Amino acid sequence: MIMEQNYTATELCNLFDVEELVLHLGVSKRTAQRYHNGDSRPPKGFVTLLRSIHNGRILPDSWPKTMRINGDRLYTGMTSNGLTYGSIEQFEWILAQWHFSLDSIMKLELKLQAVMNRLSTEEMMEMLPLRKELIMSASEAGPYKLSAKEFRRLSGC
Repeated sequence: MIMEQNYTATELCNLFDVEELVLHLGVSKRTAQRYHNGDSRPPKGFVTLLRSIHNGRILPDSWPKTMRINGDRLYTGMTSNGLTYGSIEQFEWILAQWHFSLDSIMKLELKLQAVMNRLSTEEMMEMLPLRKELIMSASEAGPYKLSAKEFRRLSGC
């Protein structure tokens, strides 16, 4: 977890050089020098912006320009309701589980192939109806149905 420091306005301005203050705040070089030297205190909005930049809370320039933050939501330009941090964390968890499942399926396929390679032709013919039944039950239980091509292949056509 990243701990954010609670700097004073002057300390925060000193974390940036004068050119960075000019760039981030859109002020003149002389005004940025006054903020940097502590001769003048920047407005509260400028302090909030500098704190957000320093703590990495602003979207980087490499991200698409259509992405923006409004309140506590990230708007990507693809949906109108935006993403909360919880929905992003949920997506990451689902993606991790999906990769784990794919990895498990690949390992299972390798084990099944090793077993199938040891079977005689007669034993393999006995396994075909069981394999077909297994695939059919999986397709009925899951969200995906077999395509016509897959069904014909299982049916021996």
